[in-house]
Amino acid sequence: MAIGDSTSATSTTTATKTELRLPSPAAPFPVSVLTARVALMSSPVDVTTTEAWAELTAQKSSFTPDLRGWFANDPDRVEKFTFTLADLHVDLSKSLVTDEILASLVKVAEQTGVAERYAAMLAGEHINTTEDRAVLHTALRRPAGATPELVVEGQKIDEDVQSVLDDMGKFADGVRSGEWVGVTGKKVTHVVNIGIGGSDLGPVTIYEALKPYADAGIEARLSPTSTRPTWRKRPRISTPRPPCLSSRPRRSRRWRR
Repeated sequence: MAIGDSTSATSTTTATKTELRLPSPAAPFPVSVLTARVALMSSPVDVTTTEAWAELTAQKSSFTPDLRGWFANDPDRVEKFTFTLADLHVDLSKSLVTDEILASLVKVAEQTGVAERYAAMLAGEHINTTEDRAVLHTALRRPAGATPELVVEGQKIDEDVQSVLDDMGKFADGVRSGEWVGVTGKKVTHVVNIGIGGSDLGPVTIYEALKPYADAGIEARLSPTSTRPTWRKRPRISTPRPPCLSSRPRRSRRWRR
């Protein structure tokens, strides 16, 4: 099966391997295709109504996982279920998928317009139908000077993003060098991150990964905002957490026993 180029989603069957390809967001779109894409982006898709979902449901009823047997019966399983996407190496051979299941999953992507929606997101189209706006998370990851330039409704997104990233870099350099000081006039020695969920786990992951390269003498303290007792007791070796400052921390009703 193949997810086709940016103008269509086509499928071709090969005897040895399922081919997964994503569309190029920079490729031109005919007017008819653009019209179809606008209609596609303007309404959500119920995946359970597709033919591909019906196929998966039928396969589930007779599916018996046998990873050891699959490897024993197919010496080429690793090669067949390994894919390269940009700089990613994706190995699905250890997943509980067969040729038929993977083919049906690709059909689901085709029939729900995943490739088209992906290209529309990169192009800055209004795929957020709730707020009728573009979803520009990916613009934060575009390298400086990327082409073609990303312009959404006349706004040069690349320039705006790079400008903010440059300001962030200058601020971080100033903190590390001691040029930027706090109200005491002294160099910053501690950085405190307060967050919950991804706003806690994300910084923790980055801090732990980059800690061996830290050389500015600045210590990071990471504290989640949740007041659940199980969260306060969660150990973190390298980032000791101060106790809750409130003598009577409020607890959400759903956590009351």
